Amino acid sequence: MFNASWIAPNVQSMQLTNDNNSNHLFENQPRLPLIPQRNQFLLPDKPQFKIQKQIPHQQNSLIYQSILEINQKNKLLLKEIRTVLNQDLNQQSEQNHSYIQTHEDHEPRAKPNRRRNPSFDTKVQSDRNLEDENKYKQHRKIQPRYKNDELRNYSITETIGKRINMNEINIRDSRIEFETKQINNIKVLTTNRLNINQKIQKQAAREQKQNFGFMKASVQKRKSKLKIVFYFVQAAMRLSKKYRKIQNELNKQRNQINQNYQESQKAIDKFSKRQAIVQEKLYYAYVAEKVIHYLKDQAFIEETQKIQNLSNEYQSDIRKLHVFKFTTLLFKNVELFTRQQTISDLIRGLLNISLYEKTNIPVSKFVGQRCNFYNDHHLKIPQEQLVLIALEHYFFGNLIPQLFEILANLYEDKNDPKYKVRRSPYHLNECHFYVCIFATLIQQMIVQNFVHMKTVKNPNGRIVQKTLKTTEQQNLVIKTEIVMDNQVNKNKGGSKEIVEGLISSDLVLALESEKPQWKKFIDQTFSKIITNFQNLLPK
Repeated sequence: MFNASWIAPNVQSMQLTNDNNSNHLFENQPRLPLIPQRNQFLLPDKPQFKIQKQIPHQQNSLIYQSILEINQKNKLLLKEIRTVLNQDLNQQSEQNHSYIQTHEDHEPRAKPNRRRNPSFDTKVQSDRNLEDENKYKQHRKIQPRYKNDELRNYSITETIGKRINMNEINIRDSRIEFETKQINNIKVLTTNRLNINQKIQKQAAREQKQNFGFMKASVQKRKSKLKIVFYFVQAAMRLSKKYRKIQNELNKQRNQINQNYQESQKAIDKFSKRQAIVQEKLYYAYVAEKVIHYLKDQAFIEETQKIQNLSNEYQSDIRKLHVFKFTTLLFKNVELFTRQQTISDLIRGLLNISLYEKTNIPVSKFVGQRCNFYNDHHLKIPQEQLVLIALEHYFFGNLIPQLFEILANLYEDKNDPKYKVRRSPYHLNECHFYVCIFATLIQQMIVQNFVHMKTVKNPNGRIVQKTLKTTEQQNLVIKTEIVMDNQVNKNKGGSKEIVEGLISSDLVLALESEKPQWKKFIDQTFSKIITNFQNLLPK
């Protein structure tokens, strides 16, 4: 390993410390030479080594550097040897200490309760101390034991080399073990990471599924909202179309109603206000002309004077005959003059404008609760309601009051001297009686044909209370008229009456039961009158 020329052979054995007792384990060991140094080359006690200057100066400097390097290596090797020797020394001291301890443990101990002689005990203790000292001296001379028996036959340098190799092997093994542990740890870490990654992936997949579910639910909600909006828009469009259609229809109806009103007003405006009143009275006088002619007949006047002295039964029979006759004449004339070909434009116009709210025509409670009048909110009214309004206006607004007015002026007709008759209260009483029978019969026919109609929620007509008012003289009716009051009676019976104070309907029912043919004629004629009014009024 080393160049032998550089080793000092005569140097004494190595000494690790200055203490003489500290080197007792190395007395029998082979002696290692010391590494020469610069100042040792010229010492008188040691051999001198001279370097021949056979090479140039530059070569000598290189050799000198190599020598220094070798010296450094020798110093390092010496340090290693010292460390190894110190380790062996520590190990041997530990073995000695363990040996002494085992011998002490195997020695018999005295029983605790045994009494001893103090002189004997001290003697035994001193003997033991001597024996221990002798054993220790002998142990100092024992050859040092090696950890491995295989290294006993090698020199110190070889032993050091072997130990270095063994240390390298141990280091390599420990490194391999460390690497295997590290690999195992890496495997464990990778498995843990894989498990963690799998958990994270599962959690991520679960979250993704949840997010997908949430997204799907949100998309479905949006779709449902869009559907609702679409349906709403579609419904709005349809409603707008329907609304437009309805508005168009309403506008058409409004235009039609306004046109009817204007046409009716034109027919009325052909006459002045005074002329219109005269023409209206003439029309109703023509309707009742036959009946008035019969009432003015002198034979009828004389008959009314004579029957006062007859029995009640005879009076009743005569009155029944006159009722059948007068009502038949009136119903026939009304049906004739309400036909579309015979009625005048003025009367037809007055009937049409009576259907509008703005004309403010008074109606009875029975009619007002069942009918609406034309206005901006009521553009379409059932024809049944229109016919009921027109019937009341025709009979109880014009014809019957006109008959009462004719009877009031019966004795003052200066235009017709032929019918100048003597005033008689009995005659006036009988005339008013027959007109009231006719009014009661008309009221009963109207109620029977229209009582089934339902009442309207918000009636817009001018409802008044119509009452028959009579003027009597000696218990005889000499004057009759229909008066109107804005305070409507709230009694139950008033809802089925157009005019209060007329003759009881029981008398009319008795006449109908007594003569069914007459009843049949009245019913048929009144149905024709209703048909005529339907043709006159707007549809």
